[in-house]
Formats: sequence, structure tokens, C-alpha cells
Amino acid sequence: MNPEPSVDLVGHLRKFSGVRINGQGRSAQVFIRSQNKGESKVAFFVDGKQMYSFADTYVLVSGTKLEYIEVLKDPGDVAFYGVRGSEGVINIKTR
Repeated sequence: MNPEPSVDLVGHLRKFSGVRINGQGRSAQVFIRSQNKGESKVAFFVDGKQMYSFADTYVLVSGTKLEYIEVLKDPGDVAFYGVRGSEGVINIKTR
């Protein structure tokens, strides 16, 4: 998905099917509904680098231009990430 520049990261993520967000801003919690496990916390990657929390992700991408966001939730899609991505992956690419 190509994000709109005027919406913050939480707003962008709310547009994806299967993504549920509790809260706002950097304190939000993000969950993905996967086919196998129900709802799970998510692994975030920004420009290929794994982030340790949504708060870190939110701070890093705030004020930058988002090129795209990719939500991976199917087992075949997250297999590349191994254990790190076993509960779903959100890839964020900035400009």
C-alpha cells in the first residue's frame, strides 16, 4: 500500500484488513490476525532493519515520508523471517 503523507503511521496501519490497533501514537499496540494463531503481536521492520517495539518504529518513521507499508500474515509470506516473523510482519519502507 502506498501511504498518504498526511496520515500518521497508526492511521495507515488501520487501513489494512486483519490489523487491529489498541491506542494511539507511539503507545499503540498493533496486532495481526493470522490464519493459524488468532491475534498476535507483530514484528516491525523499517528499511530492512528489525525494530524492537512499535514505539521505536513510530518514532523512527515520524516526520519521514513513507514509500510503502506491507503487512505479512500468511505462513508462506512470513517464513523468510523465521521465528522473528512467526506472529506476523509489517515492513515499512521510507524515502
